[in-house]
Amino acid sequence: RTAFGHLSARDPVSGTLVWEREYAQPPAAGMLTTAGNILFVPHANGRFEALDARDGKTLWTHNNGLAHEGSVITYAAAGKQYVAVVAGWSAQTASAYAKLWGEPFASMPSDTGQLIVFALP
Repeated sequence: RTAFGHLSARDPVSGTLVWEREYAQPPAAGMLTTAGNILFVPHANGRFEALDARDGKTLWTHNNGLAHEGSVITYAAAGKQYVAVVAGWSAQTASAYAKLWGEPFASMPSDTGQLIVFALP
C-alpha cells in the first residue's frame, strides 16, 4: 500500500478513540482547532476543510487550487472572526508528492503562494 494520510481524535483523559479519518494523501500543513470545536485541515491537494472536532464530520470544504504547506490562523478584526491559510508549497515537497501520487501534484506550481482569508459566519 502506498503512503496515505490519517487523522484521529482521542479522548485526552481515557485515550479512547473518538473518531478517525483516512485521506489519500497526508496533509502537509499544520491544522487548527477553534474554541467552537471547528478543526481546519489544509490538504496537500488544495482542499481546505472544516470539520466538527467532536465527531470528525465535514462542515465545509473549499478547493484553493494550490497545495497547502503552511499553517492556519484565526483572528478577529472589527468584531468579525476570520480564518487564514497559506496556499502554495516548496519544490521539495511538491516533488515528493508528485512521485508518490502523480496528479494533481505533478502539475501544481511550486513557485507561487497565496494567503487566503475567509470570514467566519
